[in-house]
Amino acid sequence: MYGSKAANGVIVITRKPLAESTLRVQYNFTGNLQTPILSDYDVLNAKEKLLYEQMAGLYDAIGNIEEQYKLDELYNQRYKAVMAGQNSDWLAQPARTSFSHDHSLRIYGGSQNLRYELTGRFADTKGVMKEDYRKRYNLGFKLDYFVSNSIQISNRTTYAEISAQNTPYGSFAEYVQMNPYERMYNDDGTPNIDLAWELNNPLYEASLGSYSRNGTNTFTNITDFRWDINNMFRIAGHFNITSEMGWSDIFVSPKSRTYKNETDLTKKGSSTQVNSDGTSYNGNIVGTFNKVFSDESLISANAGWEINHSKMSSKTMQAIGFFNDKNSYIGNAAGYPNDKPYGNLAESADVGAFVTGNLSWRNRYFADGTWRVTGSSQFGENNRYGHFWSGGLGWNVLNEPFMKDIKRHFDLFKLRGSAGYTGKVSFSPFQAMTMYQYSNEYEYKYGIGAIPLTIGNVDLCWERTMTYNVGLDFSMFGNRLNLVVDAYLRNTTDLLLDQSKAPSTGVTTATANLGEMQNKGLELQLDGYIIRNNNFSWKLGAMGAMNRNQITKINKALEEINKENQEMASTSLTPLPQYAEGESVTALKLVRSAGIDPATGREIYIKRDGTLTFKYDPADRVLIGDTEPIYNGNFSTSIYWKGFSLYAFVNCRLGAWIYNTTRVSKVEGSDPNYNADQRVFDDRWKQPGDVALYKNIADSSRPEQTDRFAELENTFTLGTLNLSYQFPESVCKPLHVRNMRVGINFTDILRLSSVKIERGTDYLYSQGFEMNFSATF
Repeated sequence: MYGSKAANGVIVITRKPLAESTLRVQYNFTGNLQTPILSDYDVLNAKEKLLYEQMAGLYDAIGNIEEQYKLDELYNQRYKAVMAGQNSDWLAQPARTSFSHDHSLRIYGGSQNLRYELTGRFADTKGVMKEDYRKRYNLGFKLDYFVSNSIQISNRTTYAEISAQNTPYGSFAEYVQMNPYERMYNDDGTPNIDLAWELNNPLYEASLGSYSRNGTNTFTNITDFRWDINNMFRIAGHFNITSEMGWSDIFVSPKSRTYKNETDLTKKGSSTQVNSDGTSYNGNIVGTFNKVFSDESLISANAGWEINHSKMSSKTMQAIGFFNDKNSYIGNAAGYPNDKPYGNLAESADVGAFVTGNLSWRNRYFADGTWRVTGSSQFGENNRYGHFWSGGLGWNVLNEPFMKDIKRHFDLFKLRGSAGYTGKVSFSPFQAMTMYQYSNEYEYKYGIGAIPLTIGNVDLCWERTMTYNVGLDFSMFGNRLNLVVDAYLRNTTDLLLDQSKAPSTGVTTATANLGEMQNKGLELQLDGYIIRNNNFSWKLGAMGAMNRNQITKINKALEEINKENQEMASTSLTPLPQYAEGESVTALKLVRSAGIDPATGREIYIKRDGTLTFKYDPADRVLIGDTEPIYNGNFSTSIYWKGFSLYAFVNCRLGAWIYNTTRVSKVEGSDPNYNADQRVFDDRWKQPGDVALYKNIADSSRPEQTDRFAELENTFTLGTLNLSYQFPESVCKPLHVRNMRVGINFTDILRLSSVKIERGTDYLYSQGFEMNFSATF
C-alpha cells in the first residue's frame, strides 16, 4: 500500500441479502475483573527503611552536638514505633480490584431492497486505582437501500458520549516514595500530615474535594453509495462528517498541601476548565473498471478523488481563590491567576487524486501500479503537493507447467516484489506559516506590537519514504502449513524534526526537513495445523520482525540538537539521543564506566581515547547498543474440540538494550528521604579496599549516565489465554436462540524478563480476566 496515506487499496464487503421480514436481535456482554500488579515494586519495609536512613547519614549532625541530640531522639522514636509493629502498607492504599462491564445490543433485519440496523452500547470501565472510571454510551442507526440490483445507498448515524474521572488518589509514584514507619492516619481517623522529611501525605489529598473530570460527545454521519453500471464498470462514493465537543474540569482544593506555603487566602484553590469543539469531514469518489477473460486473465483499473478537512478549537479558563473545599463553582472564585486566558486552534485540509491499475495474466503473472498526488495545507507554499507512485510484480509459481507433477501437494506458491513511495505528516498545523500574537507589553504610539509564535518555512515538504519489498506466500497440504516472508528496505528523505532557532527570532524551535534515514528488516509469519479433523484441531503459529534503522544523512540542525541534548544530559533521568551518520536513531549512547574505585568509592569513567578519569564528560559517550530489539514477535496456539476453543498468545522481545532507571533513581541514586528498592543495600562500597558495584549508600547524588546501568533485555509475556464454548444447535433451538457463545479471557498472566524494573510508575499495571457472552435471537 503506497501513497500519502499509504492506502490506495479499497476492499468492498457486501452482505448476503436477508430473507423477507427477517428480524434478528444480538446481545453481547463482557465482564472484566482486574487486580493491580504490586509485585513490580520491591520496596523497603519499616525496619529496612530506618536502617537505610541511618546508613545514609540522615541522623548524623557532624560537629553539632545539640542537633545530634535531636536527631538521636527522633531516631529512637521511630525505632520504638517500628519495634512496636508500625509498618504501613502505602502501596495498597490507592489500589483496588475492579470490575468493568460492557453491554451491546444489535437489532437488524429487512427485506430484499431494504436493510436496517439499530445498535446501542453501554460500558462502565473502572481502573485498578480507586474512584476512577470511564463510561461510554453509544447509539447508532444504519439504513441500506437497494435500487434494483445495481445501486446501493447506505447511511449510518452514530452518537457517542464518554465521561471519565481520574483517581483523586494522585500518582502511584507518590505512594512508592512514602516511608512505611509513618502512620497513614491519626487516632481520630484523619490523614496524618505531620510526616518525616516534610513529605506530603497523598491520602490527605484524596480526602479533599479536589477532582479531575473530562468527557466528549461525538456525532458522526457516514453516507456511502455504489452503482454497478454493468459487469465491468462501477462507481462508489463515501462521505463522512463528524462533530465533536469535549470538556475538562479540574479543581484543586484550597486545603491542598500544594498551597501550604501560601498565606494569601485569595490565591488558595484553583479551577481549570477547558472546552473544545471541532468538525471534520472527508469524502471520496472512485470509479472502477474490471474485465475478466475466459483464460482467467484480469484487467482492473481505479481512478478516484478525495478531500479531507479538520478544524478543532479549545478555550481554557482558570480561576483561583476558593474559600470552601466542597464548593468548586467557578463563580465563587476570588480572582484569576496572573496568566491570561488562552486557547488553541488547529485547522488542516488536503485534497488528492489517484489512479491504480492491475493486470493478471492466466493467474500466473501479476502487475500493478499506482500514482497519487496529494496537496496539504500543512506544508509550505513552495511544496504544497506531494507526488507518490508504486509498482509491483507477482509470480504464481504453482500454475507453471513444470509444477504439474507436484502441484497436488501445494495450495499456494507465490513470489512478489514491489517498490513505491509513501508520504508522512507528523506535525501540528500552521508550522509552515509565520504566526504572531499581540502583547500589551509592546504597546507603542500607534498600537499594540506582536511577537512571533512560529517561524514559517515556505520550503517545508513531505517526509517521503521509498520502500522496496520482496516476499513469498507459501501454503501446503490443504492449508495445514502456511508461510509468509517479507524483506524490505525503506529510505526516508526530508526527515521531519524540530529545528532550534536563535533567541532573536522570538521562538525556540520550528519544524524542518533535517535528514535522511534507512530501515531494513525481515517479517515472518508461520502457522500450521498439527492435527485437524471434524472434531479436533490444534494449530501453532509464530510472527516475528527484525528491523534495523540507520541515519544516512545528517545536517547542521541535527548537530545542534545533539549539542542541546548533551547540555541537558544532567537534568534528564534517561539518556537523550545523539544522532550520527551511520548509526541508529534508537541508539543507546553512554559514557563507559570502569566501576567504583576501591580506594575512594568514586566512579571511574573511561574517556573516548581509553584513558581513565574521575571527571564525567557527556562528550565521552559511545555506542552501547540499540533500544530497538533484535527480534520482536509472538507465538500462538489454538485448540478446538467439539465447540470448545482454547487460544494462547505469547509476546517476546529479544536483544534490546535499556537504561534501567529503577536502579538509577531507586537503588544507587535514591533519595534517603523517600522509600527505595530492596537492592539499595546490595553491593555497596563502605571503606577503602571494597570492590563494589554501587557507590557509598551515604552518597545520594544521582549517578551519571554510564553503561553501569545498561542492561540487555529479553522478555517473554503470556499476554492472552482465552477459553470459549459455542453451544450446539441442539441446545440453542429449544431456547429459541440462533447461536450462543460464552468465553473467558485472561490477560497479562505471566511475565519473565532479564531486567528488573518498575512498571506503571504513575498508574498501576493490572492483570485479570474478562467473561464474554453473546447470543443472537
